[in-house]
Amino acid sequence: MAENKRGTLSHYMKETRRPIYAILAAAPFFVAYEAGILLYGGLQGNPRNGVEALMDWMLGHPLGHYGAILVFVTLGIFVLYHQKREESMTREAVVKGYIPALCVESFFYAGILFLLPASLHKWLASAALASGGGGGSLGYDLLVTSCGAGAYEELLFRLLLLALVGSICFRLFSVPKGWSAAIAVVVTSLLFSGAHYIGYSFDWPSFLFRFAAGMYFAAICTYRSFGAAVATHAFFDMMFFARLHLG
Repeated sequence: MAENKRGTLSHYMKETRRPIYAILAAAPFFVAYEAGILLYGGLQGNPRNGVEALMDWMLGHPLGHYGAILVFVTLGIFVLYHQKREESMTREAVVKGYIPALCVESFFYAGILFLLPASLHKWLASAALASGGGGGSLGYDLLVTSCGAGAYEELLFRLLLLALVGSICFRLFSVPKGWSAAIAVVVTSLLFSGAHYIGYSFDWPSFLFRFAAGMYFAAICTYRSFGAAVATHAFFDMMFFARLHLG
């Protein structure tokens, strides 16, 4: 029985690294954010994610708000198209509960990052509120913001830039693969941390924490999946925002 359990766990870990699982695990956070924008925007404002707005600008003004989400949808269609012959894969993901299991796994990863001094969490949450992160009595805006941060920040910094920087180092500058990957993790984590201070005051402790968190998310994206990185990031944001609201 124990051997069978180990085999099942091994199969789960291997299967959930496939692109289709990354798409299925990440999709709910994109949907929750977009739905939240539509609902919340008509009430008190519009908690747009800064990275999403940046991607909108990078992809061109004509695409407007849908520029960044178009990237994810296009990626999803690409993955589904190239795996359409493996219909049993998606069916297995649903039947065996691999997607919920991947979310639980990601929640565990978020919990590890959450095991930090309460004072640091309180400062980060306060900084987010000061920079327009919300403040509704029920934290609904912060829930929407957390989904947006996990979805769009991971889409840009981990899924797109991590691969791009690594490829540039390896293909253009002939840096060995291992070093290319390491450089990509460091560079994208620095960019990820620095992006949080555009228009806001800089602070070394929070910068270093976000840099370390960026490397943590990059490791999850590399060794587990993009979907796991999205879920981990979103769950962590929800955790420390909840700590702020609960005192």
